[in-house]
Amino acid sequence: MVTQTTYRPPFLFRKSHLSTIYPALFRKVRDVDYKRQRIFTPDDDFLDLDWSKVGSHRCVIVAHGLEGNAELAYVKGVVRMANARKWDAVGLNYRGCSGEPNWRFRSYHSGATDDIGIMINQIIAQGNYNEVFLVGFSLGGNLILKYAGELGANTPAAVNGIVAISVPCDLEASADYLSRPSGYLYRNRFLKFLKEKARTKIKFREAKFTLKDISKIRSFEDYDNLYTAPAHGFANARTYWRENSCKHFIPNIKVPTLILNAINDPLLAPDSHPVKETDQHSFVKLMLTKYGGHVGFYDAGNQLYWHEKQILQFLMKHIG
Repeated sequence: MVTQTTYRPPFLFRKSHLSTIYPALFRKVRDVDYKRQRIFTPDDDFLDLDWSKVGSHRCVIVAHGLEGNAELAYVKGVVRMANARKWDAVGLNYRGCSGEPNWRFRSYHSGATDDIGIMINQIIAQGNYNEVFLVGFSLGGNLILKYAGELGANTPAAVNGIVAISVPCDLEASADYLSRPSGYLYRNRFLKFLKEKARTKIKFREAKFTLKDISKIRSFEDYDNLYTAPAHGFANARTYWRENSCKHFIPNIKVPTLILNAINDPLLAPDSHPVKETDQHSFVKLMLTKYGGHVGFYDAGNQLYWHEKQILQFLMKHIG
């Protein structure tokens, strides 16, 4: 199902860049105290979970975006919202995103659902949860949608619902969109952190690149051709993007799902919204807003941002 909804922020926040940048730089979410748990992967690496428990049988799992972590305001906003309803919550940290380099040459990427599955299964098992909800932002949204689409009817029974916000459902289209001059600010900020990550990988024998090669990176295609694709078994960047775009997996999702994207999102290509994939879908609803930017959705004078209200509404509808 595809719907357009009315979200009308204050005038200044109808600008895509301000609505994107302001929350990222200035929003503070307090009253969230994490307890970290480290779990280990079959290939002798680690993943860190940041828990905020209140002693519930229900849990909200939050997946962050590119070069993010569980400390970001948009993750903590959902965690705080869940705790206020007396639900447990946990912020995921992908490989190399929890403040410490991971131990293997591989890292996280937009389609690394093997790690997502490890974390979700661990959370369900140790918490003995009978109701779990997945919330993902940007890259994290792509991950949880791909995860649910890969599993289809075999998605863990405890997963009652999924919400994905500001999702690049077509990775190739969005990477090309950000390669334009208008994407300079976002592209360069992400690449700054990604290149730092690549430098930590030079010490591994699998690395076929040098510091000089890293210095030549100017685009996501450069980065993914140099590191992401070869490190994770893809022929090149475009193959990686095409094989891991969640739009291919959405048709097989069998769990109630909400995708919330803004039409004025400066990081998403206009034709990357999964309109065709969600039209007439029995389980997946695509909600498009005119405003909101990328993981923005500012709501003046409210503790909950507008997208958090939509998440809460959706979760309340699908709790047992």
